[in-house]
Amino acid sequence: MTVRLLPLITLYALVVAGVFLPAFSLADERERRTLSALTVSPARLSEVVTAKGILGFGLAMPMALVTLWINRALTGQGPALLVVLAVAGLLLVILGLLYGTISKDITGVFTLIKGTGFLLLAPTVFYLFPDWPQWIAKLFPTYWVVNPVYEVTVNHAGLGAVWEELLIGLGMAALLALAVTLTTRRLRERLAST
Repeated sequence: MTVRLLPLITLYALVVAGVFLPAFSLADERERRTLSALTVSPARLSEVVTAKGILGFGLAMPMALVTLWINRALTGQGPALLVVLAVAGLLLVILGLLYGTISKDITGVFTLIKGTGFLLLAPTVFYLFPDWPQWIAKLFPTYWVVNPVYEVTVNHAGLGAVWEELLIGLGMAALLALAVTLTTRRLRERLAST
């Protein structure tokens, strides 16, 4: 059962730091109007958003590693594990930045997270019930980062076994980054008009 719960526990550690932290941080600053004050300073809004993402990523990686260490799932595939966690952290941080730039306040972030939370955690259910058709899990975006974590930690796979899934995860991260760029521009325009 521990092996089956590992993807859920690891993904949850990544989501807390990678999605929640940047999203709530941006929404809180917007709600307190400190984000508006930052637009007057030499710092660009895109730099502020990037800094929030770096903070989320910087916390997501250690949280995931500690979670895996506590569950005795750190494998001999150290470099592969770091790459897999980096891609997972990147995807989830960019998703958190998207939530933060879309939401007007913290309540909006809560609404987005509650409304899409099942999309984030749904692939982990298929590890709990391996008799279910596994192709369904591939329909959820986080599958493409949680399955490589599972393969590297539980099945001791190397990067060669998960590179296709990682490329799909990076592709989704690139699309989300484009969306964050667009929503950041829109946010900058809204802040300038208030």
